[in-house]
Amino acid sequence: MQLRYLQGQIDLYMARHGNVPPITAAGWTPLVQDGSLRDLPTNPAWSWIDPGPNTVEVVGTPGVRGSPEAAWVWNSVDRVIAASCFDERQSRITAVPAD
Repeated sequence: MQLRYLQGQIDLYMARHGNVPPITAAGWTPLVQDGSLRDLPTNPAWSWIDPGPNTVEVVGTPGVRGSPEAAWVWNSVDRVIAASCFDERQSRITAVPAD
């Protein structure tokens, strides 16, 4: 699933539900229950390691993409979803938002 598509579904959900964010500590549940997403999004970069390809970390600091300890990072202030992946140039895991 492409990150821009996922961000678009999040934005659409919020428009339909009075700007209520769809991602909470419970993860993707509101988006799937609403039908905005058919299945949980899977981050392929995390298919081989815990905590798993569907886990979402929620952060609330502007501009922060989280300590990438989950496959996805949702910034509840910026309302941006980011995908965690391994940055080979820096030899560390980082979270990349949809541009």
